[in-house]
Amino acid sequence: MKRLPRLSEKELTVLRLQAQGKSRKETAALLQNSVRTIESNMDAIKAKLGCENLVQVGVLVERLGLLREPAERPPGGEYALLEQITLALKNIIEEYKNY
Repeated sequence: MKRLPRLSEKELTVLRLQAQGKSRKETAALLQNSVRTIESNMDAIKAKLGCENLVQVGVLVERLGLLREPAERPPGGEYALLEQITLALKNIIEEYKNY
């Protein structure tokens, strides 16, 4: 099995904020960066994870639990996972509608 490249602390922070439903603009403000810098971070994340789009990133991150400690994973198994993926996808779609 191919090992995934390691994400930097900055990339993980950006990914966490995006996964929480923050817009690129909100993420940029929180990290005191430009929106373009956040977009560059997301492009780097996609490249490192071998994903073509943010939907693939969201699914991969969720499946691998990259943003969670085992104790933080929600109960409910696959159904809860599908709900989280659906919510994340809705947030991504909404952000692109407003972009």
